[in-house]
Amino acid sequence: MAGLYPDVPSHRMPYHADGSVAFRINGDGTPTEMSAVDVAKMNDEGADYAETQNSLLGVNVYVGVLFPEKRNLLGYFLCAKRLSTSSFLIVSAIEVSSDSTNGADGTWTSLGAPESWEDDPAGLSLKIRENIASVSQLGITGVRFNFYLYSSGTNYKFAINAMHFYGVIASGENPNRLELWDSAGTARLGGADMDWGNAARGSSDDIEFTVKNLSATQTANDITVAIEASPTETTPPVAGQHLLSDDGVNFASYLEIGNLAPGAVSSVLTLRRITPDNAVLGLWVAKVVATPDSMT
Repeated sequence: MAGLYPDVPSHRMPYHADGSVAFRINGDGTPTEMSAVDVAKMNDEGADYAETQNSLLGVNVYVGVLFPEKRNLLGYFLCAKRLSTSSFLIVSAIEVSSDSTNGADGTWTSLGAPESWEDDPAGLSLKIRENIASVSQLGITGVRFNFYLYSSGTNYKFAINAMHFYGVIASGENPNRLELWDSAGTARLGGADMDWGNAARGSSDDIEFTVKNLSATQTANDITVAIEASPTETTPPVAGQHLLSDDGVNFASYLEIGNLAPGAVSSVLTLRRITPDNAVLGLWVAKVVATPDSMT
């Protein structure tokens, strides 16, 4: 357990920033790529929302994500809402595909109605942690939700407050990359291994980890390890409440750790959380990212 909250089922996918494409299919069946602004709204923790529209009353609308490589989907969370009191919104299915290229083509397999989804953004930050549904769909390249909107008025619109997916890149996919591993360098960090749980104001804590080059053939050059904020930010900034060190003594906002040969693991690094006395209460997210300048 991460404090008061259940452990997440896996790593939350940063699909707003990892090369994935979010799409919407309105009543005419034509897929449309969603804007970066709307994608960030769906993958953040705030009550802001991405608005979608059903161009024909009483037909299916799809919203989903296509990944740049095969992934193992291990969990999801969805919060959507109707935008008119004369409307009624149903999420009839969550579907996955291993061959779709645009969200509309290919073969889609229904997993049935979502186990849990929210139709009210009130208390959203708590629901994001408490109501994650677990699944096990391996080697997929796309996931989408099937919405059905009925309205007795003229407003055929609904909105998505949050659409989160949890999982990892499938084995053998995108092999020339870096991952964060445990301090012994023997296993990848799990989705909850950098979860601070209930961090009190005025407190601090450390987590040790390493960086591994997964490539069997390429060297990762000029690696930078940094802390990135979620699309939802607060004051003082969450990313700024964390520091990094490669010696456990000197801490900075980022590290330059040099090169890693194929299969190599870095020295032990430290992530330090320093929560100020005036930190805003709530659930906040930041991520640690290791990025090479090149792979050769």
